[in-house]
Amino acid sequence: MMVRLLVAVIIASASPAFAQFVSPAGQAVESCADRRHLEPSFFSSFDVRDAHKVELIQKMRTAQAFTSIVETGECSCEQRFPDWDGAISYYLEHYAGIDDRHEVYAETAVYRDIINSRRLDARAICDAQGNW
Repeated sequence: MMVRLLVAVIIASASPAFAQFVSPAGQAVESCADRRHLEPSFFSSFDVRDAHKVELIQKMRTAQAFTSIVETGECSCEQRFPDWDGAISYYLEHYAGIDDRHEVYAETAVYRDIINSRRLDARAICDAQGNW
């Protein structure tokens, strides 16, 4: 009974983002297997109460990637998974001084909107190049 409940919770909480890495046969697909997917050590400098700031940087990086893919029509691993340095530098220059959590949420929403507006086009380009 407990195992069934655990399995149900895991299935129910499965991230929709993971679905993009699952093939129709149900096996995980490794696009850009050597990608720099690990988060930078810089994130460990944030207190858990500042997780919203880490999310902002993550969204900035994804927005940067999707914008680059759509603007260039290319979906290389470097464009799909850019180095963290650009997003971190931009964060430090423009957002690091923001103490109001709600202001950070508002900035994160801007990047989320960019991601959502470019996701389908970026995916089409990457799918065509076998890199989604």
